[in-house]
Amino acid sequence: TSTDDDGPEPTAATTTTDVVPPPRRRGLPAWAKVVAGIAVLAFLGGAYWLGQRGASQADAPATTATTATTAVAEGDDPEVTSTTTEPFELAEYEDSEAGFSFSYPAEWERLELTGDDPTVRLVLSAGGQDSLLVRVEPLEGEVVTDQQLIDFNAVTDALIADEGARVLQEQQVELGGLPGFYYLYQFTDEETGLEGAHVHYFLFQGSTMYVLVFQALPTVNFEPLVPAFDVVTESFRVDAPDDDATTTTAPDAPDGATTTTTAPPTTPTS
Repeated sequence: TSTDDDGPEPTAATTTTDVVPPPRRRGLPAWAKVVAGIAVLAFLGGAYWLGQRGASQADAPATTATTATTAVAEGDDPEVTSTTTEPFELAEYEDSEAGFSFSYPAEWERLELTGDDPTVRLVLSAGGQDSLLVRVEPLEGEVVTDQQLIDFNAVTDALIADEGARVLQEQQVELGGLPGFYYLYQFTDEETGLEGAHVHYFLFQGSTMYVLVFQALPTVNFEPLVPAFDVVTESFRVDAPDDDATTTTAPDAPDGATTTTTAPPTTPTS
């Protein structure tokens, strides 16, 4: 497993920790280039590039860990509430500015973002090169009708194909009440030469696109991560952002869409 030059590997949190640690400074995973491919399309807006953003805990959305105890952390640290959830302890991530939230394993580590692209909202490390990235992209037009969704499918297909991905499964889905597209594909990591797997969601709410990319690298890590990926997808929710009371309500799922609350329905081969 490769390591980054600008920081140590994430350390899993223990189940007795009462305070969520601040994000550690670390470069984005190598697969960020896959998500970055979205930016080459003009109507998705903005070029994605890595730099030194230096985000602080005070600037980041609050993260509340669920542990076996109830406590209030000192200073600016979030409140710790709730109880342990099997099979692993959970934390709750809420981004009120972008208007989404979900649960995830508390041992995953929130990484400090690098770069000046505000559409990248969150990067979580599940250890090594296993990761989750969440991106929120404003669109120039809305995706609210069946035909608009079908038209956009050609865009998402092209984005995935452009990365040389070996697509194992693609389907139209509804996740967290939002219509969109799901891809499961294998890829070759340029830095290590290892085969990996991505689960990639493109979800639409009016003129906003939510992108979730789960990574398992190498591919053998995929199956053990499925329960954790499921926790995220089952709990993912989108509400109107605090500063935008006019956010378009997501349309009903088009005919033929699969309502899914699980991560990958197909397991890639090693």
